[in-house]
Amino acid sequence: MASNETAPAPVTTKDLKRVLTFKDLLLTSIGGIIGAGIMSIMGITIGMTGRSVPISLLFAAVFVLLGITPIIISGTVRIRGGQYTMVGMLAGKKLSGLFIIINVATNISLSMYALSFADYFLAFVPQVPRKLIAIAVLTLFWALNMFGIDKMAKLPELVPEI
Repeated sequence: MASNETAPAPVTTKDLKRVLTFKDLLLTSIGGIIGAGIMSIMGITIGMTGRSVPISLLFAAVFVLLGITPIIISGTVRIRGGQYTMVGMLAGKKLSGLFIIINVATNISLSMYALSFADYFLAFVPQVPRKLIAIAVLTLFWALNMFGIDKMAKLPELVPEI
């Protein structure tokens, strides 16, 4: 028996809502760079490279510029599948696989932010366990992400007011 139900029309990239402004994206990027590069791993970098920190930061800048190329291109081309599809189209299957591995490692390293925050927080409240603080921070940001990317992008604007 055939069903009288019709299949829903496929969603195209033209139907996607653009909820992030340039300011939202810029503040999120700056926050990520300051959070990861300046606050979290500068001490580790100094320990590993000593007085060569400026050289290591230049190398890091080159890799960051290579990494944001799909993001820059996506400002002009709308493709379903995001950065993975963009890398696959530009660089092929092998490099898009490498992109996924790097993306997974980057997401796992989000715990580094939480642990770094816990280290700073312990200077004020040394009685609280470090892992508990880190788990609380990760849970807080996870919960904020559940409200949508547009709400999460507004967070850097609220931080100076807090």
